[in-house]
Amino acid sequence: MNSFALPIGGHKRVALMGGSFDPAHKGHVLVAQNAICALRLDYVVWLVAQQNPLKQKRPASMEKRLRQAKALATHPKIKVIGDPHIYAIDTCRAWIAHYPQCHFVWLMGTDNWCQFHRWRGWHDMMHQIPIAIYPRPHTILASMNSVAAQRFANYRVPPDEMAQLSISNKSPAWALLTGKTSALASQGLR
Repeated sequence: MNSFALPIGGHKRVALMGGSFDPAHKGHVLVAQNAICALRLDYVVWLVAQQNPLKQKRPASMEKRLRQAKALATHPKIKVIGDPHIYAIDTCRAWIAHYPQCHFVWLMGTDNWCQFHRWRGWHDMMHQIPIAIYPRPHTILASMNSVAAQRFANYRVPPDEMAQLSISNKSPAWALLTGKTSALASQGLR
């Protein structure tokens, strides 16, 4: 799975966090560190995407974005790799197939949860992997009224059961995490 291999043995709890990371910033670190605590994760894997299919603008080179993300991801439980897949559903399927002993969660911000219904295979993805959603400024309320939140309202996990997302592999399941938010956004840093 590219330049990082999960250690063999045991049932690791891993969050997959996809994105352009153009550029990676301290807000990404904040999300990952809070998810590590809230979900009792062994790893958060930042999957640096080749191109976001929903964005017209081409990102900086993969090499530059990987270098920047790796320089920022100094926490020992945050790993950074390039994602060879275009769509998140394909990424999820590949990781689940390659590491059947692991328990995976997809980690995204409320900004992405608002548009999740536009992702290719989003409905299938809900049935593949539990989803943890981290609050982003100005999108929390909208995310709770999103198409995905409404369609899968019966599968929302209460806050006190959030850590179960990372060990149950039960899907569909999703939870809104709580924690400090960051106003940093890659778009504003470019």
